[in-house]
Amino acid sequence: MAVAIHKPSLLKEGWAENPGDLYFHASKYLVERISWACRDVHRGRPTKDPRVRIVFSEKKALRYDKFRTYLERLKSDPAQYRTNAAWDHLDPALVEPMPHDDLDARLLAADYLAASLGLAFERKDQRVFDDRFARLWAPKIYRYNGKAVGNGLKVWPEEGLRFLRKEARGDWMKIGLGW
Repeated sequence: MAVAIHKPSLLKEGWAENPGDLYFHASKYLVERISWACRDVHRGRPTKDPRVRIVFSEKKALRYDKFRTYLERLKSDPAQYRTNAAWDHLDPALVEPMPHDDLDARLLAADYLAASLGLAFERKDQRVFDDRFARLWAPKIYRYNGKAVGNGLKVWPEEGLRFLRKEARGDWMKIGLGW
């Protein structure tokens, strides 16, 4: 699962760029998608406790108790907050930070995925991007009804997707994700 934010679109939408708000909103999209994957896995294999434990790499400036409270608000009124999370599989109490450890395989995998997508989406100093690693990850990205974009890979806001359709840096999505 991955969430990419097209920040230039946020300015046009008048999004208040409070870093904590933006992190919470992007994380909402991420945990939604994680809950969907758990729902799909458990559909064929029911378990006693279908809830997922979500571990975030700890950011010192972020209060995770506030993030859990934010998720509780989303859960209490999904229509108001426009969330489609599979709440049977998502418990805000099971979301926790973990001090970043370069030896933890889960955090290393998340870092690798984030870095590979960052290289694919963001131009570097030489005004180039590198989508080789994103292409390697593409077959592993979660799909629902065969569709990865919007499911396993969320680009927000929608204007970001329109931007990527016109840019060469979106080509790996067309090829690897069938977009």
